[in-house]
Amino acid sequence: MIQKKPRICDPNRRNQDRYLFLETILSIKKYLYISYIGEKKSLSSKNYPSILLEELINYITNNFYLLEKERKKSNKNSKDVFSFLCHLHTKTGFDIKNFVKNNHYQSFDVTWLKIINSKKNKKYTFIKPTPHIIKKDINFKNFISFWNNPIRYFFHNQLNIQLNSNKFKITENFQPSALDIYKIRLHITKKLIENKDTSNIFQYFTDVGLLSNDNFSFSFLEKQKEKIVSLAKKIYVINTLPVIKKNFCIKIHNYCLRGSLYEIHNVGLVRWKPKILHLNDSMQLWLEHLIYCYLGGKEKSTILGINNSKWNFYNMEKEEAYRHIEKYVSGYIEGLKKPLLLIKSGANWINIIYDKINKKIILDNKTKNKGYEKMLSTWHGNQYHIGEKYDPYIKKIIPILNENYINDIYQISKFWWIPILNYQLIN
Repeated sequence: MIQKKPRICDPNRRNQDRYLFLETILSIKKYLYISYIGEKKSLSSKNYPSILLEELINYITNNFYLLEKERKKSNKNSKDVFSFLCHLHTKTGFDIKNFVKNNHYQSFDVTWLKIINSKKNKKYTFIKPTPHIIKKDINFKNFISFWNNPIRYFFHNQLNIQLNSNKFKITENFQPSALDIYKIRLHITKKLIENKDTSNIFQYFTDVGLLSNDNFSFSFLEKQKEKIVSLAKKIYVINTLPVIKKNFCIKIHNYCLRGSLYEIHNVGLVRWKPKILHLNDSMQLWLEHLIYCYLGGKEKSTILGINNSKWNFYNMEKEEAYRHIEKYVSGYIEGLKKPLLLIKSGANWINIIYDKINKKIILDNKTKNKGYEKMLSTWHGNQYHIGEKYDPYIKKIIPILNENYINDIYQISKFWWIPILNYQLIN
């Protein structure tokens, strides 16, 4: 009834706020100080003040001018008045701007002042060599783990830092995440390979919370089964072949790469992943393939994925394999001293600009622009995948992607991915 037939003295929240604000202004004696958070700490997005405060600022900037400035009815006058009234403080107390001499807002905090004085005329970057001693024995599993994600491995094993990338969700997720989809496909594939019954698999996924109990989820699961069937049949046939395991210890300078190579078939190494394969999925197979060739293997190595995606590497001589192993061991040692910027953005870039048939980089502007766009798409993300810039480990190394970082990513990607692309067997 208040909304339809308002009367005088009806309670009005908006007018109450305005009246309270007016009382505050009228009660001041000498100064009125109002503050609000103008920017979020983690992001550079802007926060706006209360509508009452914004109206007050707009009124003052439009109706007053500074005495030392010539009165002009222009946007510049409004900006001058606004700058006189409002000051944007730094986000942190240790910001260098707080310690500028004779600044009206100069800080004299003892703790931060000592640190600022010790850092004068010095520039530091996060990417610096660490003093950690590297073990002479290199475990092959750790070696693979490093090359799958050098930056994360550096944080975990050299700095002993575990960053949490899980964000609290305020709404229910009605669609499985990329990781959940991978788990679902992996479970289905293993069931099919082992020739086990899959009739109750939907109930299993609803029980463990990977899927909700509805028709949409059931339809989604059936589509995943269809994608997996072809891959599972290929793996089932390969798994009927005899396999062997080989232990190895490869001496490289003062280090020893030690481990075991599992599931060596008479047709070579065969690996699989229940996903569409990309360049970065081939790294583990490439490292295993180098060991396989060094140990005397004579066949090609293959990794299979869904939608008939696959990667093949043709065989090489033992001496050639050793040279590549030596190179990647050296990269591993350097990557433990400082983070190696070998990321997915760079892998997707090199995969676009590299001609796999003629084994060379394509230099025309169209291809370069296409590669650059692919790199930026991987970095920023889109509606289908989360960008690499949101990875908590990469964010520590590359807070803002600039031209220098892009050039570093390009050079590192060329150095480590081109050998892999050179040995790719094109069917």
